Amino acid sequence: MNIAVTYMSGSGNLFTVIDGRNYNFSLKELSKLAKFLCHSNQFNGVRTEGLIVIQKPKDDKVDFDVDFFNPDGSSGMMCGNGGRCAIFYTNKNKITENKEPKFRFSGKIYSGRINDKIEIEFEPPKEIRPVSIDINGRNYNGTFVDIGTEHFVLEIKANTPDSFYKLDITNLGKFIRNHSYFAPKGTNANFYLEWNGKILLRTYERGVEAETGACGTGAISTVLAYHKNNIAKSITEVIPTSKIPVWVEIVRSGEQIEKIILSGPAEITGSQEVILPDNFMEIEARIG
Repeated sequence: MNIAVTYMSGSGNLFTVIDGRNYNFSLKELSKLAKFLCHSNQFNGVRTEGLIVIQKPKDDKVDFDVDFFNPDGSSGMMCGNGGRCAIFYTNKNKITENKEPKFRFSGKIYSGRINDKIEIEFEPPKEIRPVSIDINGRNYNGTFVDIGTEHFVLEIKANTPDSFYKLDITNLGKFIRNHSYFAPKGTNANFYLEWNGKILLRTYERGVEAETGACGTGAISTVLAYHKNNIAKSITEVIPTSKIPVWVEIVRSGEQIEKIILSGPAEITGSQEVILPDNFMEIEARIG
């Protein structure tokens, strides 16, 4: 069986995209397919950070549905840059020509917008609170944010951006991601440095089990953690590992957060036909 695959970048966050309307995969099959398509192997030579599946809408409340899977096959979470890529993909392929589409992502309805950037509106965070965790006898004081995906945000004290980017976040990120405090689901781990009014951000993502090029919900969570209740400006530029920025706008009504807008570029980087072996359900890809 051949599958038409599109590769996309949302500010350097890399995705494999398929039009699920052309196939009849179950959620269980899609979970296994993510392990196969998001990893480089003898059938597929491209490694990505998630699988986006465009689906026919279940009702007339939305223009399209999206199923999203991490490379380890897990699902049910929101992916901000993945949602932005889905908006771009469905418009480019004329699945919908609505410039302000509504779509269902992992079961929840979101609003998007296409202008000079690709935007998604988020509701206020489900939860935001200070959290202190112990790792090998050292205390880390950060902020836990749930914006549809769980994130732990930690400020890094670095003298220069260069020293910030040289920091080895893989081992620390892995400890935080698997810390007992966040059990059983675990969490994403975000490390940031404020520099000249911008947020430099690196994210270790649960389900990818590695640092990713960018993370949309991580950017939102980090901006919320950084500004807390004292928003100096409504729009904050976030520079992820890829160095391709995203922007987070916090819209308030008085002191209350009304909505959050994530915006940034999205693009198609390639496409190919992938031959799906008959035993793809049995293939276990290496994660991380």
